Amino acid sequence: MMILIVLMSCVQDQIEQPDIQDSEFQKIVQAVESDREAMGSPNVSFLLFQDGEIIFSQGWGETHSGEQIDENTRFRIGSVTKSMTAASVFSLGIPLDTPVQDIVSSIDLLKSPNEIAQITTQHLLEHSAGLVDQVGVSEEQSLSSFMEDTFFSQMFVIAPPGEVWNYSNLNYIVAGYVAEEYSGENYHEMMDAQLFSPLDMTRTAFDAQTVLSDGNWARGNTGVELITPSSY
Repeated sequence: MMILIVLMSCVQDQIEQPDIQDSEFQKIVQAVESDREAMGSPNVSFLLFQDGEIIFSQGWGETHSGEQIDENTRFRIGSVTKSMTAASVFSLGIPLDTPVQDIVSSIDLLKSPNEIAQITTQHLLEHSAGLVDQVGVSEEQSLSSFMEDTFFSQMFVIAPPGEVWNYSNLNYIVAGYVAEEYSGENYHEMMDAQLFSPLDMTRTAFDAQTVLSDGNWARGNTGVELITPSSY
């Protein structure tokens, strides 16, 4: 089985065309190059895996310090983190069809007490819990402190659980909190234990200082501002 992972960030830097070292992968390189141009994403890195091994990699663009992007360059991945949170929920064996209040009794929603009693882990993972969208947790704030200081008292639902699909960051903030409480470890430790370490994901980190001190990272561009590891 082959897996292709592509990471992109948008920065208007001058791009050098990569050298295609193996003709076997030219079609893949050309396809990524076509998408890169169409999406306006000068900074791109991709890895091709087969049977758990990297068999080909290619990078376009420059890191923040002007070095050529390579297979070890770190990119800000934003909401891709949601799929990782879901993987940790499955790894822990958290019941999907059980109300989250039955799993973690401390969870509350003062503005929607009846609805929180109906929300299951599956609702959270499917974005069908009916929760209002909220960006949520800053880097300086722990997941548990956000839940206790903000979520319990200020958040609410906009539709009955299970009735509508509504993309909301809160779904995965709550799912992460459930996993954190279920495992007995804070979110970062839990993710490392359940996902990063078992899968040898040594270049994956939540802590901005870890990425900044490493140095091999690429900037992104929202169209309004440059994005760095410490940007929220």
